[in-house]
Amino acid sequence: MNGRTEARPRRTRRITERTLGRGLNLLCVPLCPLWLFLFVAAVEDGPEDKKAKKTAVKPAKKEPAVRKAPPESLPLPSAGEYPVEKLLDMAAILWGMPVVTDGRSVDEAKVLIPPERAGGEVKRKDLENLLRTFRVYLHTLETEEGPALVATRSAAWAPERFVPTYTRRFAVRSRKFDAIVTEVKGFLAKRNDEALPGSPPAGAAANPQTHTIIVRAPSRKTLAGVEAIIQKGEEPDPSEARLYTYRPRHRPARQLVEFARKALSEEEAKEVSIVASGTGNTLLVRASEEVYRRIEETIKRHDVPQLPTAKETKRGEVRRP
Repeated sequence: MNGRTEARPRRTRRITERTLGRGLNLLCVPLCPLWLFLFVAAVEDGPEDKKAKKTAVKPAKKEPAVRKAPPESLPLPSAGEYPVEKLLDMAAILWGMPVVTDGRSVDEAKVLIPPERAGGEVKRKDLENLLRTFRVYLHTLETEEGPALVATRSAAWAPERFVPTYTRRFAVRSRKFDAIVTEVKGFLAKRNDEALPGSPPAGAAANPQTHTIIVRAPSRKTLAGVEAIIQKGEEPDPSEARLYTYRPRHRPARQLVEFARKALSEEEAKEVSIVASGTGNTLLVRASEEVYRRIEETIKRHDVPQLPTAKETKRGEVRRP
């Protein structure tokens, strides 16, 4: 009985191992093609192939297109009368720059092409002379976007007449008027040095009697820079002495003078003035902002309701009958 009982687990173990082995063999048969495919792919895609993929030649970036040079000549249209805009389009092509008109009179101008010149080739100078015949003049102008042609009715045209100018009057309330004027003129001189050729210069005229500065500039940006300089100059200087007033709420002003002076050092006491106003319960303090804030804190600590004295209490007693 013992031998049979011990043999049964061994037999069961053998049957289980055989069953698992057969199951694995059956499972491996359909998976063999898949393993073979993965193995071949790993061999083909080796380290060298991976490096080759990484170092593959990237497509070259497209270089910016080179700007073509304008043609030397263009043919005129057939004989007849044309709006000046048609010939200005030709000028834009020959010069290689945009054309802007100076005024409505230029836009309404007409140009007549005679039969003998119809279809003929014209260069820059020829087109310019043809437009001059009908009182349309071309001038070059440097702008922030680049060079441009200006078509105008005036032969004595100047950039100052085309570029808009802005004028503004600034009132200066600060006592440092001369220093502000010097800084504004230096700012305008720097702007003129940085301006494009042909741009109208900026200038300033100061009037010390009225504390005003009149500025003429070609852009609003320049006027904004001048305004910023004036606002900065008008900001109060913390170290500058100013007159401050303090109105006590609970105590007479003359009683607070001594407390306020105790908040000062010996050097500050020589420069700071603290007096009680003769009219009204007011303290007048001339000091810098920093010193006055310290004096104000000291005054507020002592400007509190006071307890009545024994004498005042005795006077305020009410006798009952």
